[in-house]
Amino acid sequence: MARIFSVILFIFLFVSNLYAEDVFRVGVIQSLTGIAAEDGKTVVQSLQLAAEHINSKYPNSIELFIEDDQSTPKNTLAAYYKLKSRKVEAIIGATWDFTTYVLIPQAAKDKIVLFNTSTLPESLNFSRSKGYLFSNAITTAEEAEPFKRFLVKYKPKSLVIVYANNLWGETQKKVYKEIAVKQNVKIEDEISSVSFEDNVWREVLPRIKSKNPSLILLLLNKNDIEIFLRRAKESSISALFFASKNAYDALSNSKQRSLYERLCFTYPYERLKRLAKFNKMYKDKFGELPRIYADNTYDALWLLYTAYKLKESSRNISLREALKLVRYKGLVGIYRYSPKTSFSIGRSSLVCVKEGKVRSL
Repeated sequence: MARIFSVILFIFLFVSNLYAEDVFRVGVIQSLTGIAAEDGKTVVQSLQLAAEHINSKYPNSIELFIEDDQSTPKNTLAAYYKLKSRKVEAIIGATWDFTTYVLIPQAAKDKIVLFNTSTLPESLNFSRSKGYLFSNAITTAEEAEPFKRFLVKYKPKSLVIVYANNLWGETQKKVYKEIAVKQNVKIEDEISSVSFEDNVWREVLPRIKSKNPSLILLLLNKNDIEIFLRRAKESSISALFFASKNAYDALSNSKQRSLYERLCFTYPYERLKRLAKFNKMYKDKFGELPRIYADNTYDALWLLYTAYKLKESSRNISLREALKLVRYKGLVGIYRYSPKTSFSIGRSSLVCVKEGKVRSL
């Protein structure tokens, strides 16, 4: 009897170990509190939905370990070390560039795949990652493409650029400025700020008004976009406005939608709108429609899982190497690795506000 029990125990332990090895352990570092919380929440919810669907199709095959970095690089790094101790094979994070930046050298040093879904790839230093950083976030060039169509349609002669004084703002400004120059739009002024408080407005608005631009480009966070539009109305500035994707969240949360009547912006509106099945599943689970980063983040986990299964079946390649070999058809499109753009695909729409409603042009 003791011998039979020992055999049964051996089989149980063997199967348990085999089962444990078959679970793909994925760390998630996102900002669930702080300035980047809205984007972080979208990423986490999309990953939870993807994990649920993967485990439904392949039972007990993937496990997420989620950490909140509270939108601070110090906490991002602490979360990384915590996830490293849990033996995760990949980390999806972080939410914005300034938190992702601290992860890149550590992931490269520890040879852990780092996958980003919500930061402009151009604002990340891929060369520091030694090949361990991947991204399927929309590029600045793709995000700014609707701006080119806007300029062709409305033909503004002059432009003032108002942008966030950080890496995201600088990256955006560079691309949008190049587009404007190629379309022969005169750049009258470039104004940067960390945040637009009352003392800043007293200086900025008269400065803009004196230039009398036909267009004002707002590369700002959602709060500053609304503040700017309100102050511009009070100052009787009559220019057209074009804004970054953050205008969608600003409009969605605004109690003064009339402020947005002369505003157009870039957003993956049509891309998300056509995903009826995904939208329903997301809303049924989380009580809200998906926003930017939801679809490509959902795809990212499936992409990583596909690479993991390839790695496990071959036994002689790493997860990093497997990712470079994978071809995966997701919600956004067909993903193939490129040394130049990683997995970035997808397009943005030219969106304008008419009578308080969003309309894709």
